[in-house]
Amino acid sequence: MSKEIVMFDVDAKDRDEVINLIADAMDKDGRLIDKEGYVADVMKREAGSSTAVGFSVATPHSKSVHVKEPSLAFVRLSHPMKWDDSEEVELVFQIGVPSPGQGDRHLEILAGLFRKVMHDDFREKLSLKLSGFALEYCLIASQIRCSLRENIIRKDDIMKELVDILKHTKTHLMNGVSYMIPVVVGGGILMAIAVLLTGEGAAPGWGSGIPYWLWTIGVDALGLMCPVFAAYIAFSIADRPGIAVGMAGGFMALNIPTGFADGTVTTASAGFIGAAIAGLLGGIIAHYLKKIPLPKSMQSLKSIIIIPVIGVLAVGIIMFACGTPIAAFMTWLEDVMRNMAHGDHGSLALAGISALAALMIAFDLGGPVNKVAYSILMVAFVGTGIYTFAAPVGIAICVPPIGCGVASLILKKKFSKEEQNAGIGAIAMGFCGITEGAISYTAADPTRMIPINMISSAIAGGIAGLLGVGAKMSACWGGLIVAPVIQGESFLAGWPLYIICILIGVAIYVALCAIFKKDYVEKEEVVEDIDISFE
Repeated sequence: MSKEIVMFDVDAKDRDEVINLIADAMDKDGRLIDKEGYVADVMKREAGSSTAVGFSVATPHSKSVHVKEPSLAFVRLSHPMKWDDSEEVELVFQIGVPSPGQGDRHLEILAGLFRKVMHDDFREKLSLKLSGFALEYCLIASQIRCSLRENIIRKDDIMKELVDILKHTKTHLMNGVSYMIPVVVGGGILMAIAVLLTGEGAAPGWGSGIPYWLWTIGVDALGLMCPVFAAYIAFSIADRPGIAVGMAGGFMALNIPTGFADGTVTTASAGFIGAAIAGLLGGIIAHYLKKIPLPKSMQSLKSIIIIPVIGVLAVGIIMFACGTPIAAFMTWLEDVMRNMAHGDHGSLALAGISALAALMIAFDLGGPVNKVAYSILMVAFVGTGIYTFAAPVGIAICVPPIGCGVASLILKKKFSKEEQNAGIGAIAMGFCGITEGAISYTAADPTRMIPINMISSAIAGGIAGLLGVGAKMSACWGGLIVAPVIQGESFLAGWPLYIICILIGVAIYVALCAIFKKDYVEKEEVVEDIDISFE
C-alpha cells in the first residue's frame, strides 16, 4: 500500500466527494482500470444499503471489473460528516477488489476491519492528531502484512502459488465432485430405469421404445460427467475464467486422438482420472494467464480472448500428448488379458484372472482400464462362447456403487450430506450394473476409495472365479439385474452364488470404509484476521 492511499484531515462536503477523492488516489497509484466505472460500482453498493457500520466508521467497497488489484484506502476526515440519514462518519476505509478472480476477498477484508473497529483503543489511535508521517507509516506497514497486492506476478512467488494450488488438490477435486453429482445421479438413474423396464439385463435396443429413449437421455447426461468435473476443478482454482479451459480439457480427456487407421481417427479415453488431470491443468493455466500484465485498454481482452484461446490450446496440447502412451498401455494390457484368458483354466488360475479382472473394473470405474476388462473379458469372450469371466466381471461392476451407497447410508460420519443423499441412487445404479455410480465417492477421496473399490471387488470376483460362478452366463452385463439369467454347472453355481459373492464384496467394502476412511469434516470458511496494529 502506497502513501497516496492514506489521507488525513480531509475536508469534504459529503460522502460522494470522499469516495471520489479516494478513487482519484487509487487511480493515480495504478490500482484501477476505469475510475468512473469503479466509482459507479461503489455508489451502486451504497444505494443498496449504507456502509456506515457505527463507531464513526464507514467502509465503502466494491467487487468490480474496473479494479486492477486489491486495495484498501484510509481517510481520516477533518470533522464528522453525515454519511447517511442516521450515521455520522469520521474514519473511512474504502475497499476495491477485482472481479472475477478474488472470490470473497472483499468480505475477508471487511470482516477483519469489523473486528478491529469494535475496539475503542483502535479507533482512538486512528483519531489521534498524530503527525501524518507516523500514522501513515503504521497503516502502510500493517497493510503490507495483509498482502493485498497478490495479483502482481513475482518470479519468486510463482512456485509458491503452484505449491499452494497442489497442496489444496483435494479441495479442488471436492468442488468438482459437488457439481458432478447431479449429472451422475440424473443420467445414471434414467439408465437404471431403462434397464429395469426391459427386464433383459442389457442396454435397451431401438425396438424397446420408451426404455431406449430413457437410456439414450441418461447416456447423454452421463457423458457430461467428466467435462463438468474438470470444469469445476478449474473453477475452484481460477474462478470463472477456469471453467471453459477445464471443461474443454475434460471433454478432450474422453476423446484423445491416438492414430489413424482404415480412414478414421482412433481415440482413447482417459476417463474421470484424465478429467481430474485436465481440470487441475486447466485451472493452473487459467490462474497464471489471469496474471499477465496488460495495458488498461486491453484488460477486457484477457477474459474474452486471451484466457479462453490460450488456455484451451495449452490444455488441449497437453491432453493430446497423453494419447500415445495411453494407447500403448491399453494395447499391452489387452494382449496380456487375451493370453491369460486362453491359458490354464484351473480353479486357482481362474480365481487369479477373475480377481485381476475385478481390479481392472474397479480401478477407474468406466475409464479405459475398466473398458478393456469389460470389452474383452465379458463382451468379446461371451460373443465367442467363452463365459468364464463374465460373472466375476458382472460382480465387480456392481460392488463399488452398491458398496459406497450402503456405506454412505450406514457410516454417515464418513460421508458428506451430498454423498449420503446420493446413496440410494448409487445402489440403484449398482443394482442395474452401472459402475459409474461410485465415481463421485471415489473422486472425493481417491487415495482411500480407489484401493477400497479394488480390494472389495477383487475378493468378490476372485471368489466367484474360484467357485466357477456363472460358467454359462450369457448376459453381457453386470449387477443384480442379470441374476435371473446366470447359470452355472450346478444350480448353486448360478444366481445363488452370484448374489452371495456380491453381498460378500459389499460387506467387505463397508468394513474397509469403516476402518480406513476418515470422518468427513465440513469445510468451514476461515476468515483470516487482518492485522492492523500500531505495536
